[in-house]
Amino acid sequence: VCACGTSLKEARDKAYMAVERIKFEGMHYRRDIGARALRLSF
Repeated sequence: VCACGTSLKEARDKAYMAVERIKFEGMHYRRDIGARALRLSF
């Protein structure tokens, strides 16, 4: 899943919203993707 936004945070939020729409048994995904970059950008 990928997404675009006017900021890194917006793109990340949109990507995670899309991921939440995908469902299958045993599914898991990381919630920390981009977290470090967001901390460094503020």
